[in-house]
Amino acid sequence: MISFLKELFRMLIISFALLIIINAVTVTVWLSEIKKRKDPFSFEHEKKHVPDERDFLSPAVVVKLLSRRGLSANDVTAGLLSLVTKEALRLSEKKGFESPFFIDQTHRGRDGKLTQDERFLLEWICYDIGSNGTFHVTDLEVYTSNNGKMEEYLHNLYEWERSVIETMKSHQFYRPLNFPRMVLIGNGAAGIAAGSVLLFFAPFSGLGIFLSSLLSLGLIYFISPHTVAGRMEEQKWQKYYEYIKNAGSEAFNSDDITKSFVYAVAFRVADRFLTRFSVQEAGEIKVSQESFPLYYVAPTGTAVLSLEGVKMYRDLEQGFDLVENAPVAFGDNTDGTGLDNV
Repeated sequence: MISFLKELFRMLIISFALLIIINAVTVTVWLSEIKKRKDPFSFEHEKKHVPDERDFLSPAVVVKLLSRRGLSANDVTAGLLSLVTKEALRLSEKKGFESPFFIDQTHRGRDGKLTQDERFLLEWICYDIGSNGTFHVTDLEVYTSNNGKMEEYLHNLYEWERSVIETMKSHQFYRPLNFPRMVLIGNGAAGIAAGSVLLFFAPFSGLGIFLSSLLSLGLIYFISPHTVAGRMEEQKWQKYYEYIKNAGSEAFNSDDITKSFVYAVAFRVADRFLTRFSVQEAGEIKVSQESFPLYYVAPTGTAVLSLEGVKMYRDLEQGFDLVENAPVAFGDNTDGTGLDNV
């Protein structure tokens, strides 16, 4: 009897020690994550991983840096307009066509330095949905009436999202099995195994270990998969998002309006962006020399939005809305309230 009580007491001591260790590891990882969110360089040894200066990332990569939502038609719109600003695509209007259409320009050596996700998007939209490198917005109507095409669209959307993740990895922004996540996986797996055994000898402490281990595994979702470089980019783009969302029209240089508008589409604040500018038809005002003529330069040196450019965007947005609001839905939040509510 005494030996049994000693063994029971020993098991209780072991189980409580395991419970304390599992919870201590979980809390430590979580506190370090909070610290990193406040300051990407919160750990001294990581300062050597400062990212080099890079050109502006594709809108889809930025969205994945700032939020966990899946990509949707809204991001396709932003991605296409971004390719236009890079001159990989040309956005045109022609008599006889009700909507603008895109033409692949990469065969002319204008692909620049397209990333993997940008190349996938161009080929998917202009060759799979469109034909021979030309994509009309009206081509999307086929996908709203054909379930097979709609399934193909959703599959390609998923593949595009995977290519975005690969682009993030190539920039060393993303590492799904980083050290904190691996610690939580090991901590949770060991705890579940130990808790399952201890349930038979010390039910209460064994159950506590089991539940704490499940909590440790569940916390993985809240641990960022971003590297130090990824956290740096995330912080930079978060500030840019706030800037686009809140700044008045006077804050935007005419050279930056189109670029800022493309990211406003990706951030789902395009309507807020457009309402800050006056919109005017072509007349004696000089049209900007851009592939996507979003704005005019007024005689006073200020910039006003082009009614034609806004109409192009609206037509494009409505075309992709036909797909997103088809019977097979994406399930994403598309209320236009921005990344804050995603």
